[in-house]
Amino acid sequence: MSKQDKPVELKDWLKGAFEDPSSAPVMLRPHIEAARTSMNLEAEVEGNPNIERQQLSELGDQIPENSPIAPRTNLGAISLPDKQTSLSNRVYDDPELYEANRELLKKNWYDQNRSRRR
Repeated sequence: MSKQDKPVELKDWLKGAFEDPSSAPVMLRPHIEAARTSMNLEAEVEGNPNIERQQLSELGDQIPENSPIAPRTNLGAISLPDKQTSLSNRVYDDPELYEANRELLKKNWYDQNRSRRR
């Protein structure tokens, strides 16, 4: 838009785009056409009270021709096990297991933290 052009109100621009979708940006055309179609269906239903419910459900069940399909990105994902199997994680739930293996847990913890201090 150049400096000499008069700014257009959004509502006026949208009204023009809905009246003539070919003047709308390419990215918005499919959305405007879909909105126009749904507006036409609603107007058709309001204008004709004799439309049966089955006809309405048939109109609503129509699938758009270019319906997007979500990519299947998590096909190779591995789910986590329900519970951790290491001894250091199991002792949080079982105090008796902690008592029986306290020295081993302390030794493992010191070994891990000693390597961090160096």
